[in-house]
Amino acid sequence: MEELRADIEAESQVQLGYGVRVLTASELQAEGFERVFLSDEPAPVTLVVMDRWARKLVTMLDRNVILLARGSAVLLLVSPKVAECAVASAPNLRNRLTDMLEMKIDDALGGPGA
Repeated sequence: MEELRADIEAESQVQLGYGVRVLTASELQAEGFERVFLSDEPAPVTLVVMDRWARKLVTMLDRNVILLARGSAVLLLVSPKVAECAVASAPNLRNRLTDMLEMKIDDALGGPGA
């Protein structure tokens, strides 16, 4: 997941000329989830990395996704299992999703089979 995060950040900077505001579930304390929505740092791209299941974060995303998306594209980087749980438990977030992609590291790029 770290490789995908780094690639998204690099591509956003190089291709779009935008920095990425990155929020990682494992780095946020339970009381720190509010900073996701209260940040004064405007960023054209916000990347939320859910490297673990965080029910409270998903609930807050579900209730406040409009606040997070104001003036920003929001990308969620999650494992398939976390994505399944999030989609099932967050109807507002699910309704605002525009696309879901499954990305796999190519063997030529050092994936599992390389």
